[in-house]
Amino acid sequence: MGMRFEVFGAALAGIDAVQQARFVLVAGAAPRALQALLEGSADEAALAKALERAASAPALSVSLPGVRRIGAMLDLPPVRARVLAGLAAWCRRLSAAGPRSVALSGAARGVSPAALVQALCALPEVSDAWFEFAAPGASLWEWPLRIGVPRDDAALWQRFAGARYGELFKVEPVGHDDRIVDLLLCRGDLRVALGAVPGARTVADAVLLLGGADVDEARLKDGIAALASRYHAGAIGLCAVAAGEEQAWFQALVRELSHNRGLPASLFTARRADARRQEQGDPAIGDFPAPLLHADPGFIAGTFIADAAGRLAARLQDAPKEATVVLAQDVLGNLGLDTRLARVRQIGRALKSQLPSLGWTNEGGDARSLVRVRRALEGALGRIDTAAPVAPPAMRAPAPMPADDGFAMSPPPDDLAPPPPRSGDAPPVMPPPNDLPMAAPPPDDGPPMSPPPAAADPHGAAPDAPPGDPRYVQALVLREDAPEAPDAAPVRLVPDTDYRVRVHIGADRGGPQVRANVALDETRLPDQPEGHDLTLAWVPLSPARDGAGRRTLPPPASAGIHLPRAGDSSAAEFDLRCGAQPADFRARLLVLHENRVLQTLLMTADAAGACALREENRYVPGFASASAGTPADIAFVINDSPAGVSGITTVAGGAVSFDEPEGMKASLQSLRKAVAANVVVSVGDEDAALGSEANLKLMRLLAKHGASILGLLQAHYPLGEMATAARVQVVEAIAEAFFPVEFLYSGRSPLPEATLCPNAAAALAPGGEAVHAGCPHRDSRDHVCPAAFWGMSKCIERHAHGDSRHRLSVPTPGEERIGPFTSALLAASQIAQAEMDGPTGVPATLGKLVPKLTRVESWRAWEERIADTLPDLLVLLPHTGKSTIDPAIPSLEISNLYLDADNIEPLHVRAPALARPGPLVLLLGCGTSVAEIDFMGTVGRFVRSGAPIVVGTLSVIHSTQAALLATRLLQATGAPAHAAQRFDEAMLAVKRSLLADGHGMAFTLVAYGHSAWRL
Repeated sequence: MGMRFEVFGAALAGIDAVQQARFVLVAGAAPRALQALLEGSADEAALAKALERAASAPALSVSLPGVRRIGAMLDLPPVRARVLAGLAAWCRRLSAAGPRSVALSGAARGVSPAALVQALCALPEVSDAWFEFAAPGASLWEWPLRIGVPRDDAALWQRFAGARYGELFKVEPVGHDDRIVDLLLCRGDLRVALGAVPGARTVADAVLLLGGADVDEARLKDGIAALASRYHAGAIGLCAVAAGEEQAWFQALVRELSHNRGLPASLFTARRADARRQEQGDPAIGDFPAPLLHADPGFIAGTFIADAAGRLAARLQDAPKEATVVLAQDVLGNLGLDTRLARVRQIGRALKSQLPSLGWTNEGGDARSLVRVRRALEGALGRIDTAAPVAPPAMRAPAPMPADDGFAMSPPPDDLAPPPPRSGDAPPVMPPPNDLPMAAPPPDDGPPMSPPPAAADPHGAAPDAPPGDPRYVQALVLREDAPEAPDAAPVRLVPDTDYRVRVHIGADRGGPQVRANVALDETRLPDQPEGHDLTLAWVPLSPARDGAGRRTLPPPASAGIHLPRAGDSSAAEFDLRCGAQPADFRARLLVLHENRVLQTLLMTADAAGACALREENRYVPGFASASAGTPADIAFVINDSPAGVSGITTVAGGAVSFDEPEGMKASLQSLRKAVAANVVVSVGDEDAALGSEANLKLMRLLAKHGASILGLLQAHYPLGEMATAARVQVVEAIAEAFFPVEFLYSGRSPLPEATLCPNAAAALAPGGEAVHAGCPHRDSRDHVCPAAFWGMSKCIERHAHGDSRHRLSVPTPGEERIGPFTSALLAASQIAQAEMDGPTGVPATLGKLVPKLTRVESWRAWEERIADTLPDLLVLLPHTGKSTIDPAIPSLEISNLYLDADNIEPLHVRAPALARPGPLVLLLGCGTSVAEIDFMGTVGRFVRSGAPIVVGTLSVIHSTQAALLATRLLQATGAPAHAAQRFDEAMLAVKRSLLADGHGMAFTLVAYGHSAWRL
């Protein structure tokens, strides 16, 4: 099965297979550094440093989202040539110490895991490859290995029980009695394993399926996650072993593990034919397909026998001072230890000092000697448990072995009983009973375990996730030259110094990391056994010196992490550069799912360099709301700096960029004033027409500003494909941050004399996307095209600023629809009263669409009718004035009565007794979505008070236009064709139809709220 590398970018299709695989290694190992080199913002030395740092890790970590991001850049011929010229040298840096174990992380749609592993392992630079997933609750291996085999598979049990090197393992039948094993081996494939329901609870640190996968790629990840959850496993391996060759494969696996190879390397080595096996009397093993291994990195690091020996030595050193034991001389002598040692602590210290000299080259030597030492110690002292508990209760529920604070020992179980004493062996000397704390009894001897977990559905269903500790975004600051975390005290930032920041999501266990002040709200975590693949975007907001000594904003970066249903996520690392003053340091951390922003956090430091992480904004209070939506193609996060400079963070395709373009704020203010002045006059008493001079003047003005702003953003964006996005998310990192993405223009800036595109009307009609795509004038400066405006061609989702204090209404599975509307509440400004009367007035139109309509004349009456009529539709045609207390505070007027923006509360939005999602709020007046000062925006106030969707306007409009907008929107959304349609799609269709009819104020119509709401 070949690997189709074009899933990482179309340009890879023309490169040979070896270069393709090497590109995956380099781009995934150092994506940020390689991207900076290709963009010209860093030099070759910076990439070399990043590659050397990646090569220094035990396993080469390769990020698949990073590969995909860099792969898209290869569409440019100069970039492709630069990459191909450097690949060989870059790969040599990664494999200078020999073939590498490759740990693959992050999701990449369309990638076949098995084919990718096969392709990578064909490289001489790669010894093995495996996929990371987070399972921090997995235990650590102990030798002799406990091997579990299904009790019903007697033939396999007999083959393994009769395998060579039997001193190194013990085969146990599993399935009818509660068992804990290091390695569970099953002859079936993934489908068979998911369908088999154990008769008793089995906990297996690793599960290997000898029949391979035999499921389609779409269900592979779900099945592996379900199997890992069932057995609390830290690794799931799919190994295609031919029938009849299981024993030879198993012998080779145990032998490779005993040579101090980790599980990935042992699996890959065991599956290859080896002439040495025949010399030693083993049958040759066929060269089976490469195994497919999904594992937790922490667990993999503990599968080396040298680590098991180190844990045993450390445990022995924790024994009470008086603990002694007499062992046979050859037991200690085989490991080079002083045969006269008797104190347990001394044995532990001696073993630790001897570890560096152990070669592990002969399975009959050091490995067997270590097992004999352990057996002898346990024969005298009781079971020694070296597997420290590392998971919260939710992961083990209940843990198979309760944690113990002391030297964990207990009477040995049958499988670890010492061999019968030989003549000449001295009898063991037991310490006084109270000197050694006893461990919990082994599974077969102690209290019964809980029933086995509910069987996972092979089609993706899984048992409910158990309750766990709250999980927070946490950041650990590391010195650039320090490979590991500080012991206790957090690192404090020093001026003009480089650091690394390691970010993960997990329970708060203390330590030197800083955590967000607000936990992730997981009360509605959807039923997805595999958890979530998230993106973290790191966006520096304060300048610092670069390599040339210039003060500039460090480049942003992004990385993928996996958040399981319980436990900690995987981690991502970013570069942190402190500027001249630590107190000025600011960086934004975005949490995204499917390119949609879930949460924004701001990292700051005080004058002493102590860092803090606080939530800026929260857009959804749980992952369930995101599951109902469609991935966004582009996400914009809008903010203003402390100095008032407008900043825009852009996230798309796994890449992130940040820009504070000079003059952006002034340009936006100019645009807003121009729109307010021109929209009012664009539709008056004249007959509306798309090509009228008023509309053409408005579109030229918007297009000039929109093309200019889009050009600024594209100049800093690595892919340059923003115009092709279909769905856009705009979120406010601070209240009322203003960015009219609707006015961005994908065509060339039109000339002052530009005319309307002759295909404009057809491009705005239903199905007009194809017309616009094939229009010969779409990039002409002599024509202005309404379909080139983002507001007329893209589904746009806007989120007002909100946090955990506010009542945010979001769609959840099964509760995604607002409407059909049954009760409406209506109020209007005094200057709009003319639109309230007659057969074509707003009340008459609403009466045809909503069974119950209530019109009010005051804000007091509005509050009362909210409570007793339970409206699911609110229609306000107010005038936006200024507060009598402070002119900077906007105020909404109806019937000559004013309500200041800061007085808008939940009682103005939603009745507590309303038992369904809603209401939809139409706030159609004079600039209702724009405020002059923070926290005072009227649209934001309605959103934060519980409205799922609020429709507002970006500029001042006339009362007749407000009435027309309300009427047209309700008529369109109430039509059968819009039933159960996503609101952002319906909104786009309404704006396009309004503009096609010549109503230029359609440009000002915007909606705030989650795009997954349906009508």
